[in-house]
Amino acid sequence: MPESAKAKDLRQFALTRSSNAAIAANDNSRPMAQYALVINGAAASAVIAFLTKDEIDPVIFRAIPWTLAFYALGVATSALAMYFMTESLDLWNCYWELIAREKPQAEIDEQEEIADRWWNYVRVLFFISIGWFVLGSGTLALAILRMPLPAS
Repeated sequence: MPESAKAKDLRQFALTRSSNAAIAANDNSRPMAQYALVINGAAASAVIAFLTKDEIDPVIFRAIPWTLAFYALGVATSALAMYFMTESLDLWNCYWELIAREKPQAEIDEQEEIADRWWNYVRVLFFISIGWFVLGSGTLALAILRMPLPAS
């Protein structure tokens, strides 16, 4: 295969790969971060709704601010993960564009390193947001466990 045909095929592959990567990331990863956001937000809403109940046990009442704080941190972390995801997709698209434009390999490698770093931030932030949810739910569960049993 002549060199120009190879270069043309590689360029076409890079363009197709860039497009497919952006579509796949939106189809799979964005809902993941959105669900982490919704899970924390819905849990916080449920706790706030619980506050309308009459005569909340003091043990639970003391746990509620901590629980809400953990859920709020989960929401913030999820939102940050979605921001990093959007930026990461842009960086990966730049990576494939550099390949398509036949830029120097050092420039391509540098772009790949940056895009990969941002994508790793997304992964870490997603797991941290789930951790905040677990911590908030665990805090409330422990408060419920410490409640005195009602007299029969």
